[in-house]
Amino acid sequence: MNVRSSQSLRAYVVLEVSPHGCQWRVVCCPFCGRPHWHGAGDDPTQARRFLGGRVSHCNPSCGGEYELVEAA
Repeated sequence: MNVRSSQSLRAYVVLEVSPHGCQWRVVCCPFCGRPHWHGAGDDPTQARRFLGGRVSHCNPSCGGEYELVEAA
């Protein structure tokens, strides 16, 4: 069984801005392969403050955590 620690899991994200605020879109969840969204506040110039460790939306009961990393 191949088990990876949550510190090694990265979820690459892209900032999406709308009139309703900012969200980080997980391009491909390392757990399920689907996209997810995480809040990033209202100000796009401050959105990077919301990067870092998060709980995945598809796997929270199993302690599914990853680090949000801005995609290049």
